Parts: sequence; structure tokens; C-alpha cells
Amino acid sequence: MKSGTPTWAVIVAIFMMLIGGCGIKNDIQSINIRTLLSKKDEIFEKSRVEIEKNIKSDTVDNTTVVADSLGSEVDSLAEKEIRNAEKSIDSFKKMMDIPEPLINQIIMLGYIGLFFSILLVLAGLFLILKKSWSIKFAYAALILTMLFSIAKWVMLSGEGSTLITLSTGLSAAFTLVLCTVLLIVTFSSDKSYLEDEMPEI
Repeated sequence: MKSGTPTWAVIVAIFMMLIGGCGIKNDIQSINIRTLLSKKDEIFEKSRVEIEKNIKSDTVDNTTVVADSLGSEVDSLAEKEIRNAEKSIDSFKKMMDIPEPLINQIIMLGYIGLFFSILLVLAGLFLILKKSWSIKFAYAALILTMLFSIAKWVMLSGEGSTLITLSTGLSAAFTLVLCTVLLIVTFSSDKSYLEDEMPEI
């Protein structure tokens, strides 16, 4: 008679499927990065208009205009705040400027990452289903994902301080740490629950 799936296997499997699921979402975003970047100018322009409107409104609301000279000071203060806000927007916008070769690289990594993310989800699923090769599959999925995370981290770390490369690098580092922990837990845990598995027909 088969023994039940141990708690450690269930927890590891759930984390593997969560990491894989989040990875699938991020990889699809990487694949569709051109669509995201094509909308950035429109998004930033809307933000600029909205910020200018709010600053002018707040400056007038928070200041009692009792003379023309004071009114001029209010306008000057509003213009200064608007300039500061525009500088912040421009700095943020520059971090979204990605050269074409890097865009192609991110898309390529997105497709490759999608494969490993799906692999993690399947490995987690089969770890719960207790197939005879579940542990080996889990080892392979975790190690391959770790190697890919290292490669992605290294490839994007030298590509400037764009917002996309920073967030992708952090995501790769986070995945690497989690997969390392899961691999250690899997390696050091009791796997005897697979020993009495019935042979498949």
C-alpha cells in the first residue's frame, strides 16, 4: 500500500508551482515587451499632464491670494514644482529607454524562461502525484532553473541601469535563492514514500 505524500513534498511542490506560475507571467511580459514600450510615451505624457494639473490646483488651494504680487509668487512656485516633477518623469523615462539589441535579448530570455517555468510547474505537480521519477524530475527542474537564473542575471547585469533589466535581474536572483532552498530541502528529506509505489500498468 502506498504511503501518503509527506508534508515536505507537498510544500516543496506548492512552492515550485508558485515560482513556475509567477515565472510564466513574467516571461510572457518579457515576450510582449515591445507592446509595453510602445505605450510608455503615452503613459508618461498622461502622467505629466495630470501632475501639472494637480500641482497648479494644490498651489492655489493652499495659498491665499491677496494681491497681484502674491499671485505671481504662487505661479512661480507652481512652475518650480512642475519643473521638478518633469525632471523626475524624464529620469524615470530614461530608465525605460532600452536599445534594440537588449529588447531582442529580453524577448529571447522570455521564451527560454517560459520553458523552465512550465518545467517547474510540472515537476511540482508530479512530486505530489508520486511518480517513480518525480524526485529526479524535481532535481532536474530546480537545477536547470537555477542555472538559467544565473545566466539571465549575468547577461542582464552588464546592460545598464534600465528599469526592465534591474527588475528582471532581481527576479532572477529571487528565483535562484528560492530554488536553491527547495533543492536543499528536497535533497535532505526522506524520500521513502516513493519506495512502495505500485508499478504503472
